[in-house]
Amino acid sequence: MAVLLLAGGLAPLASAHDPGVVLVGFEPGAPVPASAGAAGSLLAADPALGLAEVRVPDVGGALAALAADPAVQFAERDGGVRAQSVAGDSAGWDSSRWDSSRWDSSAWDSATIQSSRWDSSRWDSSRWDSSRWDSSRWDGSALTPDPLLKYQWGLADVNAPDAWALDMGHMTRTLCVVDSGVDYTHPDLASQMWSAPDGSHGWNFVAGTNDPMDDAGHGTHVAGVAAASVGNGVGTAGVVNARIMAVKVLNAKGVGGEGDLALGIAWCADHGANVISMSLSTDQDSKAVRRAVERAQAQGALLVASAGNLGKCGDCPAYPAAYDGVIGVTALDMTRHHASFSRSGSWVDLAAPGELIAGPYKGHGYALGTGTSQATALVSGVALLGWDAHPSLGAGQIAAALQRTAQRTPDGELEPDAAALLKELAG
Repeated sequence: MAVLLLAGGLAPLASAHDPGVVLVGFEPGAPVPASAGAAGSLLAADPALGLAEVRVPDVGGALAALAADPAVQFAERDGGVRAQSVAGDSAGWDSSRWDSSRWDSSAWDSATIQSSRWDSSRWDSSRWDSSRWDSSRWDGSALTPDPLLKYQWGLADVNAPDAWALDMGHMTRTLCVVDSGVDYTHPDLASQMWSAPDGSHGWNFVAGTNDPMDDAGHGTHVAGVAAASVGNGVGTAGVVNARIMAVKVLNAKGVGGEGDLALGIAWCADHGANVISMSLSTDQDSKAVRRAVERAQAQGALLVASAGNLGKCGDCPAYPAAYDGVIGVTALDMTRHHASFSRSGSWVDLAAPGELIAGPYKGHGYALGTGTSQATALVSGVALLGWDAHPSLGAGQIAAALQRTAQRTPDGELEPDAAALLKELAG
């Protein structure tokens, strides 16, 4: 895929008109329509996807002019996309809140984690003893239990420990994390990173560079929840040992645009991603994002996305989770009930733990995250674990098996069961 990047960011412009960014859709494989360039400043374009981002001085006027061009298939205003952790902005993710002092015993007292939520049936020693670590790691080295594993209630809830007795992943599948980037130098993630021929680990659509370093922390966290190194004796464990491809579409505050999201999804698929994990959402049914989703699915990718954190909204769809074929994920609290902050609706497919989920954080730290973002990462990890064990299957087969093997929560939602998934796929 050739992506033309002429400028970065979505900075607002001061004008008497209504300035902004418009997304222009055209026939995939065709040149960018001349009317797109005439409407304003071309920011980015992906001819293979048939999409261009254009900064314009007057959105209304630009949309009217573009609609008159027969080479333009659609034109829409670029909408906002946001990370879906409860504290998704930079104030909620600053390093002072997530430093190593958060991991001493005083940080895990009964006021923070009720003892009734950590009963022995979920945390008995047989689930974490040395017999679970007797196989060789994906690189052939010895396994050492990760020290923060005992705090990862979400892994136990999706039955990752039981699944690891069967398979931990072999680094043959690739997870594309479309988010705020990933700290690819983190000790729990460095060995997991996908690399391009030039040594880069993804793409940064915010800055228009090949450096997807995370400046928000959110992308690092969800990447680690899904695929931090399992059994390396460092920090936390992800659900699966898999390659992590980082695509940055959110800025340091966890905010981005639908155009960058669409371009990011296409970039993942064009570079061979198997699972595209999106712990983000927008309320707008964007033609650009829909096009990118459908194209990625046609290329064989499985897409997983957050249902969003506006719990009182009821059956209000969030995108891309609500698109056909995308696995929409809502969150469970530590009692396995539907989390009060999480959206729900007929368009939601699965539920997963989303409260106080431990994982890596930018700057080589570790964090607790709460939101449908973390739930989405867990589902992405389970899907990738099953697919890694059975790489001949297609995305649709993995998605269907996830549904069939899921366990019912007290509220009737479906929660992935990693062990049951592997057992069914093994026949």
